Amino acid sequence: MKWTSILKKEMDTIDQENMGAICFAKTDEYGNVVLKINKNTDALLSEYHALLDFAGERCCRVYEFSEEEGILLEERITPGSTLRKEKSFHRRMDEFARLFLSIHPILSDREYKTYLQWIQSAAKFCESHRKESNLIDFSPIFGAAKTINSLAESLYKKYNSVLLHGDLHHDNIVKKQTGIYCVIDPKGVIGPSVFDVGRFLLNEIDCAAEAEKENHITKAIQILGEKLSFSEEELLKVLYIETWLACIWDLEDGNLPEDYKKSFILVNDYIRRFYRDSKRGNV
Repeated sequence: MKWTSILKKEMDTIDQENMGAICFAKTDEYGNVVLKINKNTDALLSEYHALLDFAGERCCRVYEFSEEEGILLEERITPGSTLRKEKSFHRRMDEFARLFLSIHPILSDREYKTYLQWIQSAAKFCESHRKESNLIDFSPIFGAAKTINSLAESLYKKYNSVLLHGDLHHDNIVKKQTGIYCVIDPKGVIGPSVFDVGRFLLNEIDCAAEAEKENHITKAIQILGEKLSFSEEELLKVLYIETWLACIWDLEDGNLPEDYKKSFILVNDYIRRFYRDSKRGNV
């Protein structure tokens, strides 16, 4: 392994994280690379496997991996402009839909967690922390755990599972020199493909002014529903699930996710009105 020499190469940035670091470098053998150092080797192994299974024009390449050292070397996409920088709403919808329809591979024999396992793990956090006084403002979010699990199970019953990116938002969709967008930083998780739309919709909320957020996300759901052949109800479900998960994961990291809480309230009110107006029952 050449990790020591790679680390000493022309590093542009080191982004310190709780579990390690991300280093941008240029090597003689691979050119521009991203070197990830992560003490959470389970997460790194899942990303490595996902990069292998997603291999193709629409995903960054993986070069080397050491589970023992907790190090992953992969391609750094250039110029690397993210989909978030695309100012046109309709262009963002078009590019996301085109990418989404081309990336999900048939399941390999590699082991991954499932989306339901993610939800069940978050639900355990809710149960063990729901009575903490400093988290009282998050009681409605903790109380939604059973509903979230039920919504997820309904999607599992309808659709076959595929390998999901698991974090398919605007900043993990980057432009190559060819002008084609591809994905980076896959988590690697198994579930119905519709789950990969949730995080994108959640981040799309941030692309609108406060007063326009609900109208904006309604429009996004309608457009993506048509392009991806999912119903409005199904996309609302995954947006609700993803917003809930984002809150819980941020709390697990020791943060108080006020922005995610606002998004959860927005989406929660939205989905309840949807069920009320469509007379489909309650969430």
